[in-house]
Amino acid sequence: MFTVELLPQAEYRWLGDNPSEKTFPREEGLFPLYHQWRTYCSEAAIIVNTHTTGTGKTKAALLRLLKRVQGKKMLSPQQDDVLLIAPTNELLQQHADDAREFCRINDLPYRVVPITKDRLREYKNQPGFSEASVRTSAAFHYLLNNPSMLKHDRENRATIYVVNPDIFYYAIYYCYNPFDSAALANDVLNRFNYVIVDEFHYYDAKQLASFLFYMKLSHHYHYIESARKKRQFCILTATPQAQVEQYLNNLGVPIEWIRPGEIAPDDQALVEPLQALAPVHLHISNTEELQEKHGIGGLLNLIRQQQATIKRWLLQEPVQDGAIISSSLGLISNIHAALCKEIPTDLIGRVTGSQSKTDRDVARFKRLILASPTVDIGYNFVRAEKKKRQNIDFLFFDAACDDEFIQRLGRAARVLAAEQKDYPSTVWAVIDPTSYRGLQEIAGMTVSREHLGELVRCMPRKHDLYAYLKTGAILELFRPVLGFRKGLSLEEQSTMDMFLEDMHQLFTSPVEPALKPWQYSQMKRLLDAFSQSQKHYGRQRIFPAEIFEYLPQVLQGRLQQAQIPWQHPEAEQGMALICQRWMDARSKVSAEVRGSVQVACRWLQDDLRNYFKEQARFSFRDGFQPPLALIADPQKLHSDQRVSTYNALHIIRYYHARYYETLQEWKQATGESRSNGTSMADSDQEIVAGTDVQVYCHLSKLRPQPLRLHLLLDARDETQDSWEERCAYRVTALHGLNVTTDDDHGLDESMRTLFQAQFVPAFVTSADASSHTMRALHRLHQKARILTLPLTIMFGDGREVNYQAVLGTMAFHVYAGIPAWAMRKDRRKTQQDDDELLLC
Repeated sequence: MFTVELLPQAEYRWLGDNPSEKTFPREEGLFPLYHQWRTYCSEAAIIVNTHTTGTGKTKAALLRLLKRVQGKKMLSPQQDDVLLIAPTNELLQQHADDAREFCRINDLPYRVVPITKDRLREYKNQPGFSEASVRTSAAFHYLLNNPSMLKHDRENRATIYVVNPDIFYYAIYYCYNPFDSAALANDVLNRFNYVIVDEFHYYDAKQLASFLFYMKLSHHYHYIESARKKRQFCILTATPQAQVEQYLNNLGVPIEWIRPGEIAPDDQALVEPLQALAPVHLHISNTEELQEKHGIGGLLNLIRQQQATIKRWLLQEPVQDGAIISSSLGLISNIHAALCKEIPTDLIGRVTGSQSKTDRDVARFKRLILASPTVDIGYNFVRAEKKKRQNIDFLFFDAACDDEFIQRLGRAARVLAAEQKDYPSTVWAVIDPTSYRGLQEIAGMTVSREHLGELVRCMPRKHDLYAYLKTGAILELFRPVLGFRKGLSLEEQSTMDMFLEDMHQLFTSPVEPALKPWQYSQMKRLLDAFSQSQKHYGRQRIFPAEIFEYLPQVLQGRLQQAQIPWQHPEAEQGMALICQRWMDARSKVSAEVRGSVQVACRWLQDDLRNYFKEQARFSFRDGFQPPLALIADPQKLHSDQRVSTYNALHIIRYYHARYYETLQEWKQATGESRSNGTSMADSDQEIVAGTDVQVYCHLSKLRPQPLRLHLLLDARDETQDSWEERCAYRVTALHGLNVTTDDDHGLDESMRTLFQAQFVPAFVTSADASSHTMRALHRLHQKARILTLPLTIMFGDGREVNYQAVLGTMAFHVYAGIPAWAMRKDRRKTQQDDDELLLC
């Protein structure tokens, strides 16, 4: 462990013209910050504000809105509508409240409408919203075109729509219901004249592509240059990466970068420093010295070592307030259990994704807050009573990448609006040994935060895999391009094709010379195949293995579907969908596929595999979401709720639990038919409805160390070579996966087969130390956070072969980042090994 003294950090206060007397009443001593003034004044098509977290970037973006509407007698829908994109629903609601308050104070005639999936359901169920029941996507379209239907607000005025990026992505990328997708894409393209994207650094390359596409498309349709629309983007990011800056600069539109410390010469006399961050005593430890080989629990060991100190800070004068932040929710649960043995529980609150919103609202006012990455993105630590100094006096956190380190460190010592600015915060950080050695050069020194920030770049990046932009992103945006081309003249279609080429150049030129573009016909064929599959498979996610046992007989006509004694409740529907797909595709497949039942079954399995792979491609977040567990938790080990739902894999890893086959068994065994005196009988369906609950459990205690999961796959109907030809060294979707653990802990049957019936997006490579792909994957590990799981596959010759699997959307990033030659060499080795076995 070593210590670093961090100097205070200042922002600059603007003493010139006041952009809003109501927001910054001078008689109360309030002034805007210089970066807020610059944002307010900027006329650039894209404004990028990179100031520190907690210095009012969101208010700066709203001030720019105020400037844009000055002098207008009336704001009209569509021409003056605003889109504000917040990365999480928690932050979305916070921004909606802020925007509503800003408009109230400044008498701006905007209504503010927050939109999430749940909010859309609420809106469409309001009395008078529609004369008949409507699809959620149709409700979204109605709302964008007639927000006055909410709360009977009949005033003709503009609207600030506050949305999450998922909703934005699915709308602009034609991912909603086919009946509504074109209308929604055109809504998002045409409506807004001011677009705010908050926490821009939060997004990976795949997600970044959607924002670049929207900006470039706005430029293509002249919405940026139009005197009437004059669309403007305001991007807020505290930790921009060099690659992102380069992509933005290559959009070909004017950009104003508003960076900390940059003051125009003419403005020097009108600014003065204002301390924003207090000094910090920063203690840095590494997982190795905390005796945690894999970094699991390093922060827990540190907390145990410092528990007496934490107790003294909380209970003895001068009383201090603190926070503990970890990337691991399981670790937070263990820390909570450890601290509650020594510290009164009413002093400790949890702000995590497993907590209900009500519990998070209560927890945020506790003296010690235990938090997951929920607080990394724009979260404001507040206190019930206003403090004269910073709200966080002491802080413990772990960080696996540079972005996490900077974001979490920035939660402490915030004194911008505080009276007392010189009270130091104490911070303990836990990082990996390699990063630790990279920072040791400043041990015992007093440094600025800027200098520390430069050194922290030695840590892995959260998002540093940009190869996907060169390869896969162009296929994603080809879908909306096809949609926008419909109904255009040949000349207009030609301009869209030129736009597609411009996007390809944008994605490749910042990194290397342009690659050969995908062929138009090739991309259209892939998308058409996906659309055809989606018509059949889009309604179902579960396809139990018994479907494929009966499928050959059904295709041959030797067995009727109604005669099958189905074991799994979703198997019958799955078989019906597959048979419908076969009837639709049969005339279009080759004679070889039609002529053999075995080949037809393999074709249908590959069709399903390709569908779920492409479905993951067209997902904004992770394409693989494990099933949920319905949790009985009377000891409140996991959250402050006795009953909740959460990721079932998380429960397996971190808790000892008893599992039940059905909801009824769970209720009877746990006694949760009544909770807190309220009957759950009427709410059982509400708990489970609309979720992916497959597991029913009762938590007994936390595991001292989380289980390390291992995957198994039975491929005994194939050779290693044939299986790798279809599924290895590429993005695929695996079906039939079983879950076990490295040290062979006995798992309940329902746990082992947790996602056996799912097609799980994945990238699979040999785990052999000589594998070129495995070496390349290791190098990617050093650049970004990648979770790999060991996978053992049993083949027809009786061998068990070890692989490594990357699950979910990350598979696309990994595949794009591994050199093609490495994967080709590993495939050739498998073919050679297979030939040798045949010769034996």
